[in-house]
Amino acid sequence: MKRIAVIGGGLTGLTISNFISKDCDTEITIFEEKSEKKLLDKTSAKIVLSYSTVEILKKYNLWDKDSFRPNFIDKIHLSYSNSLGSTTISSQDENLDFLGAHIQTDFLKKKLIESIYSNKNIQLNSGTHIFEINGENKKQIFYSKNNKNSHSEFDAIIFASGLDLLKDNYFNDKISKEYDQTALVFHLKGSKKSSSIAYERFTDDGVLALLPSEDDWLVIFSLHNSALKKYEEVSDIELTKKLQTLIGKKVGEINKISDRFKYPLSLSYYKKFSHSNVCLLGDACHKLHPIAGQSFNLTVRDCFILSNSLKMDNDIHTVFNNYQNLRYKEMKRIIKFTDFLADKIYRLPIRKFILGKIFLVLDFNKNVKKLAVGLITGSYLYKKNINNMKAYD
Repeated sequence: MKRIAVIGGGLTGLTISNFISKDCDTEITIFEEKSEKKLLDKTSAKIVLSYSTVEILKKYNLWDKDSFRPNFIDKIHLSYSNSLGSTTISSQDENLDFLGAHIQTDFLKKKLIESIYSNKNIQLNSGTHIFEINGENKKQIFYSKNNKNSHSEFDAIIFASGLDLLKDNYFNDKISKEYDQTALVFHLKGSKKSSSIAYERFTDDGVLALLPSEDDWLVIFSLHNSALKKYEEVSDIELTKKLQTLIGKKVGEINKISDRFKYPLSLSYYKKFSHSNVCLLGDACHKLHPIAGQSFNLTVRDCFILSNSLKMDNDIHTVFNNYQNLRYKEMKRIIKFTDFLADKIYRLPIRKFILGKIFLVLDFNKNVKKLAVGLITGSYLYKKNINNMKAYD
């Protein structure tokens, strides 16, 4: 039985561990620096899972509609403030049940951890600090836990988070780009109940995303840093007025805004993310702008392809090399797509005109709209694969 080490016990590490354990006869050890208690800490974070992500999770018995309580999104309305032209992308454009499902991140994490606890081939080694990795065909991981040093041997390593200093021993072609932007995130309540429509509103200050939630709306406002103070340092009353002007009556009259938090926006990815029997997944491999909600959804497709490749071929070195070839093209496509919408379009003085033309093309060209839906949901690559995949009992 092969032994694989997964470094990082976040969503990516938990996901790939579950997938591989169901696809292959493999022992998996997850190394997580956080204690088990901190790993299970509750948060208010939410995530939008694309259509293909939900379908993949279903096949691994990791989708639980009742406990996840998803708010399904079947339409995305795109527009530019104070400008003519808009368009709506719908799940019906690709004959899908929905485009995405908005859920509490904790619900998914809980399901993934429960599945791991019930699997004898997966060990969650929390509270560990890895300080050295060496070896060629067999990888030796040296780590400390409870003030004691230990080491274990593995056939392969999957980096699912952090440890840049150790990753740099294998991967050194990282591409990074700092956006001059900050995401301002908060919830709001309006007189209109949340629906199945999400809104992406381009403004001169940045892109404002409105995502329907269970009983309110999640706002992710990707602001140019020059405009951040206009929204961050004002009162809730003043912010309400500004938002009402930007989004009109899409949520009705805004009557409540939650606490705001922010984080800087950047892009990073590795051109080569597999090396012999070591590979990268998730944020360890690619960190994207949130404008298209692709980071974790791209990761799940990565996990799906990698795990199924391990199922079909017993040679880890061959599988990891093929994984690089299979995944690089889509990763680059998604990166170019998000980078254009988040940054490059704003560098053009005629951006309103260009976006208006894009909206027009999407409205009148069904094939282009179908392609856009496929890009957002991942269905254009994996619908056939997912439908033919074995369902696990």
